[in-house]
Amino acid sequence: VMRPGYLNLRRPMKVLHMNNYFGIGCDAVVTLNFHRTRESRPDLFTNRFLNKAWYLGYGAKDVLEAVCRNLDQKIELELDGVRQDLPELEGVVVLNINSWCAGCPIWSVGSQAPTPVDGGVQNGSGRLPGVDSRSANGDGGDEHTFGPSKFDDGVVEVIGLYSSLHVARLQVSQVSLAEPLRIGQARTVKITIKSKTNLPVQVDGEPWEQGASVITITRSGQAPMLSRVLPAGSP
Repeated sequence: VMRPGYLNLRRPMKVLHMNNYFGIGCDAVVTLNFHRTRESRPDLFTNRFLNKAWYLGYGAKDVLEAVCRNLDQKIELELDGVRQDLPELEGVVVLNINSWCAGCPIWSVGSQAPTPVDGGVQNGSGRLPGVDSRSANGDGGDEHTFGPSKFDDGVVEVIGLYSSLHVARLQVSQVSLAEPLRIGQARTVKITIKSKTNLPVQVDGEPWEQGASVITITRSGQAPMLSRVLPAGSP
């Protein structure tokens, strides 16, 4: 995170490590409100049921207030150096794994979910051959076919959120109440916050308010992991 300083002097760059996802906009504002209330009144957050109720309440509140409306006018988004033309949005999510917002596999939900392609991502831009990362059309359907989400390919997926109501509909993924706005896949994501007011952001569920700055997301490293492999034909 690079922030401008006074007298055109740059402040020291802040480095954070993201394991799962980064969010800016409507999903982050709900998390931020939840975090602030929990910090001031921990006695109100005593079990999982109450926590989910608070999340639901703050999500409904933002549906009415839409505090992150016109986010597309407050930020600039670049994928591998290519600036994206964003539709009217209230949130952007960058995924390292296909699990977000209480386990929702957002990249693979909907009727137009990407399917595995032999060889996976082929070029240095993090996209399949012949596929660019232009934004999807306004009704939520993708104009282009993207590859599936993989946690070991050095590529992140970028999703657009229309509103907090869109977030709620995406979480009911079993019945496909909404299509995610798949913006693209890339090895480097750059988000420039142009707004004079702070915007809510979060990294792996840790929220804060971020002022004018340049946020660059790149691969930091990789570690071997153990994974259970089910036998063929297992349910």
